[in-house]
Amino acid sequence: NSYYADNCSDSDSSFNQSYTFMNQEQLQLLVERLDPAQPKEVRQEAIQTLCSAPPSDILNCESWSTLRKHLATALLDPDASFSVKILISFLFLTNISIDCNLYNI
Repeated sequence: NSYYADNCSDSDSSFNQSYTFMNQEQLQLLVERLDPAQPKEVRQEAIQTLCSAPPSDILNCESWSTLRKHLATALLDPDASFSVKILISFLFLTNISIDCNLYNI
């Protein structure tokens, strides 16, 4: 994995985002880990990884359609805290600035 830290020291912003760039194989593994058949703990770790990847990498991955389906299915999870994490991930992928650590993801 390679890392790129985008640190904004502007006094109006406390935004501090680090990205983990992933290749297609790593993204495919992420999709597999988000499969609804996986244990919730595995899917939660995958969500954390998802939040550390650049949205453009995820949206342009070969498995985006499957990933999107897995995320949509996870939104229906009866565990509200897990569903909120998924919703925050959707916001992240639509380029709304969020800090996953702020939401304990």
